[in-house]
Amino acid sequence: MATQNKPRILILGTGWGSVHFLQNINNRDYDITIVSPRSYFLFTPLLPSTANGHLADDSITVPIGTLVDKKKGGNVTYLDGEATKIAPEKNTVTVKTAAEEQEIRYDYLIVSVGAVTNTFGIPGVEGNAIYMKELEDTVKVRASLKHNFETAAFLPKDDPKRQQLLSIVVVGAGPTGTEVAGELKDYANGELAQAIPDVAGQVSVTLVEASSTVLNGFFTKDVEKLTRFAMDTLEESGVQVLLNTSVTEVDAEAVHVVSDKQTASAIPCGTLIWCTGSKQRGLVVDLCSQFAEQTCPRGLLVDGNLLVQGSKNIFALGDATYTEGIAPTAQAARKQAEYLSRQVFNCFHADLSQNTPPFKYVCEGSMTYVAGNKAVAQFGEFHTGGGALYCYLRRAYYLSAIQSCRLKYKLLANWLGFGRTKVVGKE
Repeated sequence: MATQNKPRILILGTGWGSVHFLQNINNRDYDITIVSPRSYFLFTPLLPSTANGHLADDSITVPIGTLVDKKKGGNVTYLDGEATKIAPEKNTVTVKTAAEEQEIRYDYLIVSVGAVTNTFGIPGVEGNAIYMKELEDTVKVRASLKHNFETAAFLPKDDPKRQQLLSIVVVGAGPTGTEVAGELKDYANGELAQAIPDVAGQVSVTLVEASSTVLNGFFTKDVEKLTRFAMDTLEESGVQVLLNTSVTEVDAEAVHVVSDKQTASAIPCGTLIWCTGSKQRGLVVDLCSQFAEQTCPRGLLVDGNLLVQGSKNIFALGDATYTEGIAPTAQAARKQAEYLSRQVFNCFHADLSQNTPPFKYVCEGSMTYVAGNKAVAQFGEFHTGGGALYCYLRRAYYLSAIQSCRLKYKLLANWLGFGRTKVVGKE
């Protein structure tokens, strides 16, 4: 229930932007409602590690109720529902819950609903591909692998069906696609080789990328050196990398591609994981259509204070926005949320007439796991690729970014080999 005379903040989403805004806002000054159909925060950078069971699902999630309970001395509530319509002229959001559809009023709205996977209209992707955006996606990957591996084990080694079932295709060689391909090949070379060695030896992982390199646009220094290191590492681990190759169609048994030389081919496929770009949710597209200032199809345009251009009291964070020079990463969403909560709301109480200093993004660095306990990293002028040391640095960095003690403990336990999720074999 709203408290009299307190401004009402409505937060849409439970991702990086929403959660870090909640953690940093002085909730004694506001009534806060969080709306999302997802009742937990997901540590998305480690999502690829759950696809092969190296991390358990609950080691990268924090119930939103736990975060709400930590906000003492103020009125903070969570509503399990999906925002379907934003009406800026009425300051309301229509929310659909399991029981009803209702309108929620706000004084300030924080749009941090993220984005969805872009299939680019390629025939057959929907219905045949598994995405890598949500925890449910990794559950689907593990179920597909388990079914295919166990089915293939009963087929002759030279059976084309067996080869098709054991073929994993990952489309998109950005950070997510690269990590997924590397993690799955590590699994085939390690745990699967111990559990079902005859099957493991025939598992193939193919990484398909339309551009001329892996991790395109991920680095700003020594780009060629780092992408070459990543390519060599993937190929050494057994991942087949197809560059300058575009997907034209997908069916139940194959991924059809064409190279830059216009050579068409079909890759037999038992599990297809789609890790390409993102597009805006229908909610954001509809909101953009209500403001003449919103002219970019890639996301909401915001000013220096993260105020949606054309609005007076709607702010946006993370993948729902588009700002030149800021990549749609978890780190960027976190920094935007910290700025918006601490500067705009805590210090200036959302009074933008007080010359609130604008948001300035400074990247802390980037790192990506590749394969075979090797990673690539860039921190300012320092950039390198290497072995186990850099993997440990990556893990230490992620642990430092997690504010939940329970999550830190679960991650450490998983990395030490305890509590992992088995893809095949006994739990």
